Amino acid sequence: MDLMLAAAIWSGIYPEMDLKTAATWITFTPPPKLTASFIFSVFDGSANGYRKVVDDLEYKGKLRFASQLYQPEVGARYKVYGGYDLAPYVEASLGYAWSVYDSPKMTTAQDQELGIEVKDFADGAFMLTVGIYADYRLFNMLLVGLGFRYSQALGTPLLQGYFSFPLQVSYYW
Repeated sequence: MDLMLAAAIWSGIYPEMDLKTAATWITFTPPPKLTASFIFSVFDGSANGYRKVVDDLEYKGKLRFASQLYQPEVGARYKVYGGYDLAPYVEASLGYAWSVYDSPKMTTAQDQELGIEVKDFADGAFMLTVGIYADYRLFNMLLVGLGFRYSQALGTPLLQGYFSFPLQVSYYW
C-alpha cells in the first residue's frame, strides 16, 4: 500500500494535492493473496463453569478433557513490504473448527472429581483469525517465517479464543 504518498501530501510536501485525491492513489500493490490452510492440534484443556444436569439436579464445575482440533480456513494475506529479504505480512481468515473432547471429567474448582459421567462429545464453531507474519529469505532458496495469530470462536461455550505462533520453513529450487 502506498501510504508514503499520503503521508507526504498530509505533511505538505505536495500542497497542491488534497487528501481526497491522495486517497485515490492509495492502492493495495500487489493485491492480497488468497490463502487456504488446515490446522490440526492435540491438547489437554479445561473449562470453568461447565453445567450438567443429572436426575433433575444441576451440577456446576470445571470440565477437564483431552481434545483434537481440526480447522480448515480460507483467507487473505497481504505483503506489507515487497522486494526485500525480510518481508512482513498481515493476514485475516475465516474457518470452521471442529473439536472432539475425549475422556471428559467434571471436577470442582479445586480439581476434585465429582464422579459425574460425561460422555465423549464434539463441538464446532466458525473461527475468525487475524495475524501478522514476517519471513526471511536466505540465499534466495530458503524461506523461514514466524507468525503471531489470534483465533476467536463465534458462538460456542467451550471452544473460545487462542493464540498461536506458526513457524514456516520452505525450500525453493
